Amino acid sequence: MASVVGCSQLKIWQQANRQIYSITLSQSKLLCGDRGIGVRATASMLFSISTLVAVVIAPEPGAALVAAGLLLSGLAGAWLLAWGGYSRCRRTILISGAGVAATIVGAVLTLYALHDDGLAPDGAGAAVNPNVLAAALAPLLALGVAGGAGLTHVWRRSRRRMWWMALSGWSVLWIGGLLALMTTNSRGAWAALLAAALVAAAWVVRPWAMQRWRIAGLAIDMGLVTVTMIVMAIWLLLLVQPTPGGLPGADRVMLWRDGLTLLGDAPFTGLGLRSTMMALSTYVYIVHVGFISHVHNLYLELAVEQGLIGLVAWGFLIISAWAALVRARRRQVTPVGMQAAVAAALTALLVHGMVDAGLYASRLAPLLFLPIGAAWAVGGKGRGAGLEVRSRRLLGALAPLAAVTLLFAWPGSRATWQANLGAVAQTRAELFLYTWPEWPIQDALRRSPVVDLAPAIARYQAALTHDATNATANRRLGQIALSRGERTQARYWLEAAYARQPEHRATRLLLGEVYALDGEPAQAAALWRTLDLSLGQLDGRRWWIEATGTPADVAAFDAAVALLREK
Repeated sequence: MASVVGCSQLKIWQQANRQIYSITLSQSKLLCGDRGIGVRATASMLFSISTLVAVVIAPEPGAALVAAGLLLSGLAGAWLLAWGGYSRCRRTILISGAGVAATIVGAVLTLYALHDDGLAPDGAGAAVNPNVLAAALAPLLALGVAGGAGLTHVWRRSRRRMWWMALSGWSVLWIGGLLALMTTNSRGAWAALLAAALVAAAWVVRPWAMQRWRIAGLAIDMGLVTVTMIVMAIWLLLLVQPTPGGLPGADRVMLWRDGLTLLGDAPFTGLGLRSTMMALSTYVYIVHVGFISHVHNLYLELAVEQGLIGLVAWGFLIISAWAALVRARRRQVTPVGMQAAVAAALTALLVHGMVDAGLYASRLAPLLFLPIGAAWAVGGKGRGAGLEVRSRRLLGALAPLAAVTLLFAWPGSRATWQANLGAVAQTRAELFLYTWPEWPIQDALRRSPVVDLAPAIARYQAALTHDATNATANRRLGQIALSRGERTQARYWLEAAYARQPEHRATRLLLGEVYALDGEPAQAAALWRTLDLSLGQLDGRRWWIEATGTPADVAAFDAAVALLREK
């Protein structure tokens, strides 16, 4: 009897295990199936959410809404390309068509820029800025090679005059785009194309090397990874190490650092789409007009406007694109020449993004997603229905969410989050209303009853309860207090911000102003001496002191400025 009971229990246990396996497999298929949610879907969802949040918090909702529409339409186009690549019979035609379309788009942009005088050396007043045109042409030219490869493949098979004419027309358009790129004088675009050519060459040579000597193929992969890591390390060192002003590109590096300090005010959400120009002027440079529309780095610009969440999502979109290319190379579901062209386009986009953010900050933003969509299409539809395979895909799908969770679990994240909310509230409240010359200077808004800064101040104070040394909360509170003439309180907050973040431009400028007004000109001059004050910051601060202070305040400020200029 005991053995019968034991056997029946064993059967029940086996049936239960089979049911659990079936349920788990069905759930995994739902979450991570070939057409279900995977890394690219999770990353796309996070990117879309960060984009919509960036519209809600933006100081200029109209411009932000247009920018969001451009970004999301580009992302939707990438998904359409991926869907088209699910069919193996039409994948080659799709990639060839995308390459031809890229060549045509590049030619149209070139003609438009020529007509609008956008290829002038300064590009002033042009609808297509030379830097933006270069940022668009670099990946378009690389992807266009796929169109030429597809047309060549068809021409060899058919030998029809129509395909020969199509190939000739493609050649003319592609060479025209290359010549247009020369006229932009964009060194970043040429560096991007050089890197793209190297990646494409390695992509084509690798299968041949693997067939003859496996170590050679692995060496190619390791070489590409090593070069990528070295380039990233150099870029990160430029951000943290002092850069002599005489070196080429020093101004660009300083702008990246300014973008990094602006990101520190709102690392989770960013400050909103199309907010960079006035936010930089108001909270970093302390000038009353905007003059730089973006920070000339795709990754920093994306983080400044959409936060680290948006940057994480973008990073996983790129990872999913490379994963699709690797899958295509392993399975050879697409001709290797087309794979190489798509890899080159993605490389050109990423390399040029290190020195410019023209595409992201312009109406050509949808082109950011063209190489990503082409890579998804080249990779085709994933295979494998086993539980182990689907479990790995599930873990991959959860990776972007885990990365975002780590951002909020980082030590000090509670204070940073409160300061983030305060910076967003202050920036939106002030810059939503601020226009020059209706408001002569941003400080005037902080004294006006039409702007309610109480929510922002409450958030800053909440941040200081969690971390009394939070630089963003202390600096922004000090800036508000100084604008309102509360000098003693401003000094307390600005000194706390300086102790935590002594290199911040705005902190040094405003604290120096407090020292000057308190009769400490030597300390003021010492803080100002390391700053670039060529934008007329001291003149603007003197005008505000003269408008709201006493003659003694003006005299004290002038004494500090005179001491600065003596040395």
